[in-house]
Amino acid sequence: MESEYRRFTGKVFRVEEIHELIELFQGILREMREESTELEDYKQPRSEFRIYYKNGSASKSDEFDKELLDDTKEIENIKLSLTSLISDERVEVSLREYYGEYSIASSDKDWVFVKRRYLDDYINVVPNQYKLFSNFKWQVTLNVVITLFLQFLIYNFIMKKILSEVILADLFGHTMAYLSSFGIALVTAVFFLEKFIYRLYPDIEFDTVRSHLNQKKKTRNFIFVLSTVIVIPLIISFISSMFF
Repeated sequence: MESEYRRFTGKVFRVEEIHELIELFQGILREMREESTELEDYKQPRSEFRIYYKNGSASKSDEFDKELLDDTKEIENIKLSLTSLISDERVEVSLREYYGEYSIASSDKDWVFVKRRYLDDYINVVPNQYKLFSNFKWQVTLNVVITLFLQFLIYNFIMKKILSEVILADLFGHTMAYLSSFGIALVTAVFFLEKFIYRLYPDIEFDTVRSHLNQKKKTRNFIFVLSTVIVIPLIISFISSMFF
């Protein structure tokens, strides 16, 4: 028995990508049925299509029907699978916010290779998630940058105001003030980014809801406007005042 498995992250599945995935499974199902036309019904390939929504509802079908997708509900996870007990062939794709995965199995090595190429080619053209806020390495980098910026502000504009020059002149007092400002900055940066930014960019995003119902996009747009109009100008003004 030959098998392949792949886990992937950093993708955005819009309605178009979900429809393309459904079409891909429809094509594989047609191939499998053409190879088993003379078999009895109970020996025919079995298909399963499940969509689970965040409101607790679900859409289920034994056919890969595009109409199953409801663009008024936020998707929690999707599962598509094909199984042929007679020929020992199986293809399954599962998508959820934390990761996506596929598995393929068959006694025919070439069959597995071809289906893996189908799925890999499909995944490669699915739009990538915004790496700055979804990729772990970029998140760590952003955490460090924001933390150091906040630490500079806290130390210079708060610690120096509330602590006496005598305390800051002492090596121990200076070190404690510096470490305290760093700790406060770190907790603040991580809390803000995790609570209000990173959660808006999941590892696997389902962008299938109508625009006026898409809460993630509304929040992103609000943060973008807030940053453009208030935050960025304040940072530029602060930097200018420090060096000019």
